Order: sequence, then C-alpha cells, then structure tokens
Amino acid sequence: MEILKKILVVAGPCATESREQVLATAKEIAKLGIPMFRAGVWKPRTLPGGFEGIGAEALQWLQEVQKSTKMSVAVEVARAEHVRLSLNAGISTLWLGSRTTSNPFAVQEIADAIAPYLKHNSKIKVLVKNPLTPDTDLWSGAVERIKNAGVNEIVLVHRGFTSYERSIFRNVPLWSIALQMHKRYPTLPLLCDPSHIAGNRKYIEQISQQALDLAFDGLMVEVHNNPNTALSDASQQLSPAELEQMLYNLKIKEDTPLDSKEKVAGNKGDTKKLHIKDIGLLREEIDQIDSKILSLLAERIEVAKRIGEYKKENDMPLYQDDRHNTMLEQRAEDGAQKGLSKEFVKRLMEVIHSESLENQINNDSKKS
Repeated sequence: MEILKKILVVAGPCATESREQVLATAKEIAKLGIPMFRAGVWKPRTLPGGFEGIGAEALQWLQEVQKSTKMSVAVEVARAEHVRLSLNAGISTLWLGSRTTSNPFAVQEIADAIAPYLKHNSKIKVLVKNPLTPDTDLWSGAVERIKNAGVNEIVLVHRGFTSYERSIFRNVPLWSIALQMHKRYPTLPLLCDPSHIAGNRKYIEQISQQALDLAFDGLMVEVHNNPNTALSDASQQLSPAELEQMLYNLKIKEDTPLDSKEKVAGNKGDTKKLHIKDIGLLREEIDQIDSKILSLLAERIEVAKRIGEYKKENDMPLYQDDRHNTMLEQRAEDGAQKGLSKEFVKRLMEVIHSESLENQINNDSKKS
C-alpha cells in the first residue's frame, strides 16, 4: 500500500483477549503490509471489575505473531515487572500509556528496569504517549527519563487529553501540545493515536487525516478482528477491512515531507516540515480559542434566556434601551483596553445581543 511507504502505522487490538483473536487480527493486519502490531496485555482500568487483560500468558501469543507474520510487536508496560516479562519474551518495543506518563515515579521505575537490557539489546524502542493533562513538561520528563536510561529509539504518541469541556471526541486533540513537543524533539517520530482521541470509530479517519495534514509521521490505531465483541474499547476499534479502506482514503499533501529519511538529527531538510507544523500550531490555537468562544456564547445565551423568563414573570419589557446602550459602551471600552477596535466590539455585541433577544422571544412564545 502506497501510504505505508511514507508513514509508520502501528495497528492491533486494544487488548489481547484470546490466542485466536490475536492471531486472526494479526494475520489480517499483516496482509496490509503494516510493520508493527500493538496489543495490550495488561490493561489499566479506571474502575475495578472491568477486563484488565490476560496478563503474561498473552506474551506467548505475541511471540507467535512475531514469528508467523514478521511484524514487530509493541506492548504497553506500566511497571518494572511488565518490562522484564516483555523483554524476556523477545518483545523489544514497549509503550507507556497516558496514565503511566503522568506518573514520574512509574516512568523512572520502567526506565530503571529497561537499562540493564540495553547491554544486550540496543534495539529496544519505547513509545511515549502524552500524559492525561496537556502538560508538555510532564511529557518531556517521561521522554528524558527513558533517554537517560540509554534508550536511543523513542517515539512520541499523541492520544489527546482528558477534558471536562463538551466534545464529540473521547479526548480533546489539542494538537498544539503535540506540535510543541515536536519542536522540543524535532528528530523523534511523532505518531497520532486517533482511536483514543475519537472514542468512536466513525471519527478515526477524520482525526487521522488531520494528523497527516499536520505532518505527523504516522498512526497508532486500534484494530480488532471483530470490534463489536471486543472486551474493552469496542466502540473505537476498527476492523482490518475498515483500516484498509481508511489507509486508501488518507491523503498526504505534496508539500508535507514525511519520509523517514528526513528524520536525521541536524538535518536542515526538516526546516520546511517545522514551518508547516508552526502554521498548524497557530491554526490549532485559533481552533481552540474559537471553541471556547462558542462555548461562552452558548452559556451567555442560556443566561439571557433565564433573564427573559424573570422579566416575563415580573411583567418587565424584554428590551431596555438604556441598559443596551450602557452595555455597548462598557464593552467597547473594555475591548479597547484589550487592543480591539471600539466599532468592532460594538458590532459584535449588537449581533450577540440580537441573538440573545431572539432566543428570549422564541423561548417566551414556546411557553405561551
């Protein structure tokens, strides 16, 4: 598949559930030419009682995957014991989940456990997902701890952030945080985990395309041979056929150099890529600000509705000219102090006030 010559794709189930499920999924993924298979052996669950993975027994199935498909295998580790069991099983690619990255003690424990193995296996690779909160220092801290252990191959994985803001996604992307990390570590590959950002398979292609538009180096996607029966995160896993279709649909812009050959320390060929990401960073910041503006506008109109209800209950007119004029002048002065044109602020507030008044009238008529 042509796109696999330009980006790295890591794919596999959220969790290993059975030998049959693992091998069946791996076989279908391998047919697409995917170079790396991912699978959760130990699953940290928010609440007790959920499926927490098969555990060490599943490492045998992953050994079979490596032998039968020639794909490399990546396993999530959260403790030193996980590191030792995985590396002893011949699995050289480990990944730190978001919860683990958020805990410096856990990251240091993992780094210390990896260090002795590097004497005999210099090809150990570690994928570091972003922490739960949008904190670049916390993410960087995890990277530095793994680097200090002696690991040379580190990959950044952006999987979005926990947020209380309303969103159609499971985790808000906040692309700017990932792009800031790339500026800190321009030679490290940057992957996007669209499955965890989306939380719903119908958004995975959209998010994947956005990542490629921002010059990400690849994707880490959850894929299950029968997603609807998955024991964890069923709604955000693709079938192998859906993954294949998505990879055919994705487009890489001609002016977005993604070839891994450009990922060389000190290579000035990365300058163009960094400029593209700088533009993406600014656009993402605008998207975030716009989202906040819209959320605040929705809250403002909701408050205006409650004011309208109060006015009706107390036989007060919906429109009060003095209050309106005073509000416009106050907002214009406030805007001017923030560097905005008074006329612009007045026009904006007129539109907002008009919409609020319309909602008050409509709300009033519905109750009549």
